Amino acid sequence: MFTCARCSSTCNDGAKCSCCGLFLDFPCSGVTEAGYRKLGDRQKSWRCTACKSTGNSPRIPPPTTSSPAPITNESLMEEIKKIAAMVAPIPKLVSDMAQVKTDIAELMSSVEFAHSSVKDLQDKSLKIEQRVSETEKVIENFASYKNKLAKIQKEIDKKEQWSRLNNIEVKGIPFTKNENLFDLLLKLAEICDFQLKKEDINFVSRVRSHSNSGPKSIVACLTHRYLKENFVATARGRRGISAADLGFGNCQDKVYINDHLTENNKLLLNKVKLLAKENNFQFVWVKNCSIHVRKNATSPVFYIKSENDLAKII
Repeated sequence: MFTCARCSSTCNDGAKCSCCGLFLDFPCSGVTEAGYRKLGDRQKSWRCTACKSTGNSPRIPPPTTSSPAPITNESLMEEIKKIAAMVAPIPKLVSDMAQVKTDIAELMSSVEFAHSSVKDLQDKSLKIEQRVSETEKVIENFASYKNKLAKIQKEIDKKEQWSRLNNIEVKGIPFTKNENLFDLLLKLAEICDFQLKKEDINFVSRVRSHSNSGPKSIVACLTHRYLKENFVATARGRRGISAADLGFGNCQDKVYINDHLTENNKLLLNKVKLLAKENNFQFVWVKNCSIHVRKNATSPVFYIKSENDLAKII
């Protein structure tokens, strides 16, 4: 694992510049993964685009920091339990706030009608101040807990997306009774002029889509990520595939083959497409389960990992 020097994303593999010594993931390095592997021993003399343009000579790379220890499901659950224990007193404190309001009303009534002594008023005022102070601290802590929960959820979603790296999602194929999904997938690969064998498929199944409209999507897990990436890229080059091409009569529903994104990333992709259209961005695509966006053919590529990154296309 390493952190890309350009986009700061955590990656398992990438290219290392022989001049500046920095690691770049393949989208940022300007070289494809297959092209980099073909270099063989010449990988040791490979230079990034920045060093090529400046003519830098090789130098000793800066020391790299070790990657943080991976977050396990057990550690995540322990963190959630700790936060839940810390958040547990909040309902009681909210109830105390209602009591504080009652005390304030009683205090105002006492002042107006002079039914209580000055000592009683001072005591009640002190209690109110103490309760308000405690409540303010809880509110501050609650904001901190909320941020921690958001980070945990982000890590969980990241792990879930990582588990889907070998998956493809096929939309637009009608459901039929006693259907053979393996045969359907192999026929689809044949239409795309892509060589796919049954043993290349770990499993295939239909899953309900987020919109719950149309037939269920078909999700297939292939044996390795490179096979999946090549299949998706080939299918995108073979545009206009319909259900009729797969033997479904005159059904002209379009068939789409994409990366299998998590629900959160699907929602994020929809937001990116909407903003890109509003701000005249010409290109939005998904590669390696990551969302990319580009203004035009010569502009830089932006990586959208969360809603915070949407500001890049506004």
